[in-house]
Amino acid sequence: MENATKALMIAAGVLLALLILSAAVVLYVSLQKNTNSYVEKVESTKISQYNSRFEAYRDKREVTITEIFSLVNYADERGSELGANTTVKINNSLINLHNLGYQDKINYIKTCVDINFYCDSISYDTRGIANEIVFKQN
Repeated sequence: MENATKALMIAAGVLLALLILSAAVVLYVSLQKNTNSYVEKVESTKISQYNSRFEAYRDKREVTITEIFSLVNYADERGSELGANTTVKINNSLINLHNLGYQDKINYIKTCVDINFYCDSISYDTRGIANEIVFKQN
């Protein structure tokens, strides 16, 4: 009789341990889903904020060269945070400010100071991040 009581106590202990372990696994899975959901929302918000800077030019008909240079700098600085490789083009020519020296930038701005541009197109990669914006001369 004493052996049966001990066996029942051991079985109850094992069942209790399994119940606690199962609850821990359920809690872990639930927390993991919530964490992944939160990370996805944060990533989505960052992408939306990043893209909004480019979207602001979609219907704008008078964009200056300094605004375009500002977008290029923004794409370089903020795009790296998202792993984006956003290119900005004028008349389908890539603008790469890294290859221009200070005086070259000034000269480029001077030649385009009286020219207005408009946003011809914005394209997105598979994650929904703007990866190319094309401006054309009015």
